[in-house]
Amino acid sequence: MVLVGRVRRGDLNAYGAIIARHQGRLHAAARHLLGEEEAARDAVQETFIEAYRHLDQLRDPSRLGSWLYGILRHRAFAWLASRRPTVSWDEEGAEEWYRADGPEERMDPTALLARLPDDDRDVLAARYLLELSYDEIAALLKISNQAARVRVCRAKGRLRALLAGAEKEVEP
Repeated sequence: MVLVGRVRRGDLNAYGAIIARHQGRLHAAARHLLGEEEAARDAVQETFIEAYRHLDQLRDPSRLGSWLYGILRHRAFAWLASRRPTVSWDEEGAEEWYRADGPEERMDPTALLARLPDDDRDVLAARYLLELSYDEIAALLKISNQAARVRVCRAKGRLRALLAGAEKEVEP
């Protein structure tokens, strides 16, 4: 990618073009991974700062989008880990901490995505929000192309099951 070479030679305007090109998709992925607008904006900003500092470590400039997503993913999971409640499952009613208040909230796609395991949210965001190819997902996760396809398929199945369960709860 020509822009990466220009940034490596000190052209800050080229980095602005990289940000403009990738910011929207990274923000959409961060919003779905984190579920909070402010956290998503912060994660994207931190991603671009870290990417600029470590741009010399990008081996294949044609994979810039998946490399940026990898940084974002790491940031998002670190943020999520810091926010996880420390609740003892032995406490009365503790299992309720993750449940939505009503059918309307359970139908919210962001709330449904939040109920998926991190790995499922991650591959769905990579495939459908960042529009990464299966090869790019495989490279990002250090797995085979076929394994990437299987993970996306399974994650979609789990999301469909959650959606079907939420729809049944809403039906009169």
